[in-house]
Amino acid sequence: MTASGGGGTNPPDCTACSTTHPLNPAVTVVKTSNPASGTAVIPGQTITYTLTATVTNGTLTAPLVLTDTISANQTFGSVTSTGAYA
Repeated sequence: MTASGGGGTNPPDCTACSTTHPLNPAVTVVKTSNPASGTAVIPGQTITYTLTATVTNGTLTAPLVLTDTISANQTFGSVTSTGAYA
């Protein structure tokens, strides 16, 4: 904090006080699967993917959009949860 123009009163009389708190939000994304990555699967078996995004050190100034591209030999089933804000 920077204070200037103070007087001799208690508490001090600040005519110009300011403080700077830079925010540098960071986004971490983790993708998990069930069955776990590396597990053998058979054609037609369902694989459930979960994407978890964590924002630290502040807030985002725009919506967070995650895009996940599936493999060429996979077909899209459905979105079972659009997520939650915690």
